[in-house]
Amino acid sequence: MAPGHNSYPDGFALGRKLVVLTIVAAIIGLPINQLFGYALLVAASVFAFVGVVTPRVRRWVAACLLAVAAIAMAARTVVEE
Repeated sequence: MAPGHNSYPDGFALGRKLVVLTIVAAIIGLPINQLFGYALLVAASVFAFVGVVTPRVRRWVAACLLAVAAIAMAARTVVEE
């Protein structure tokens, strides 16, 4: 791909990738001390830093809503135990 091929500005690319990892870590829950959670975070890191994270608002809103739902369900199961 040639530079400038993409119509999105690349100024916040690192920030978007770090936000993706933050969302994944929030879904997994801290501390990450299980092998599955660690493997999921490593896989998300590889996908985020090798690929391109687009700044499309609809996808970010959907990802945040799914993250909130996953965190709420995890909190609900902890309260029930």
